[in-house]
Amino acid sequence: MKKILGTTILLLMVFGLTTNVYAEDTEVMDENLGKYGLTEESIKIKLTMLESTIDLKITHTEYAITKINEEDSTITTTALSDEIAILEEIMQRVDDAINNNQLTREQLLEVFYTEKENSRDSISNIRNFLAAIPEEIRTPLSEQYRTERHQIRDEYREKMKELRTAHNNRVRQNYRNMYNELKENYGQNRNQLNQEFKQKTQELRQQRAIDGELIKNRIRQNRQIGNGNQNGLGQGNQNGYGQGNQNGGQW
Repeated sequence: MKKILGTTILLLMVFGLTTNVYAEDTEVMDENLGKYGLTEESIKIKLTMLESTIDLKITHTEYAITKINEEDSTITTTALSDEIAILEEIMQRVDDAINNNQLTREQLLEVFYTEKENSRDSISNIRNFLAAIPEEIRTPLSEQYRTERHQIRDEYREKMKELRTAHNNRVRQNYRNMYNELKENYGQNRNQLNQEFKQKTQELRQQRAIDGELIKNRIRQNRQIGNGNQNGLGQGNQNGYGQGNQNGGQW
């Protein structure tokens, strides 16, 4: 009876520790969303937020084109239409990655960082264009964008909710597997088991963070090389995956 009770207490303590670490890793709605990128689903949540941001930016740019044409028909808005087409292509690539269950975590990170960079380029071009139009046209557009730029549309919220559930389930199962492996090595030594479990989860998060930084830095370096080589394949808007400003900046 004492042995059963002791085992029960050990399980409760270890899974209590699991819950604390798990809660830290699965908080997906704050500014540290997917910080350690433990699962494919956590990266797809970041991709979904990026897709939502791009979608909103397209809507605002289309509205800007309409208002400019209404206020001053002498201003040519072809450049804005071109950037919308680029953003639509980026958004399609992001959506394809989200719906692809064959991509690894590293491949998803590569898509995420690259398309963020691509979207940053395009959004910067839009911002620069609008900065040059008359102030009486630009100011109302800027005010509207500042009000709405952090919004996430319902369809993306629902997608993020599904991914968050899948992410939570995967992390929970991963921690259970880790606990079972440690139990085989350390038996019922509660203190040592808890210490080893905590250390391994920290190492896992740290390694994921390092891996993410390596991928991000490699993509940035490739883009710089591509931008400096006119004959290169390039890592810019036409193909490639990179990092950008998820909030899209201001008009």
